[in-house]
Amino acid sequence: MALILIPQKDCDNIFFDWQGIQYALDKLKDYKALKPTDDNRKWVDRLLERLSISEKLSTLSPTQLQALLNIAMRWKDSALWNKVVCMSLCNLGAIGGVGGLVDAWLTFGFEDVWVRFAPFPSCLR
Repeated sequence: MALILIPQKDCDNIFFDWQGIQYALDKLKDYKALKPTDDNRKWVDRLLERLSISEKLSTLSPTQLQALLNIAMRWKDSALWNKVVCMSLCNLGAIGGVGGLVDAWLTFGFEDVWVRFAPFPSCLR
């Protein structure tokens, strides 16, 4: 048996490297406020960076993808919502079907949602 001492300031980085995306989602799931803190933003940015570099959103479970979309909806962050939808290959089912699309439309407005599903999506321009 070995004892490993890790400085408290390094724990998040080590656990994120070890557990990956789920660790970042777990850090965010209990935060219920409407406005993100700087720390919340940091976790979302790290998560999206890891997904864009080493993994694809298609590797996320539907629950994980929905968690990211829910965060964007709760924060009323259309840029984050569009980035997640753009990375998830335009799958209507992945955003909660028509109900998820309507929720996004009511939250962000028609223009912010429609631009993603127009013939030439913003992520392809």
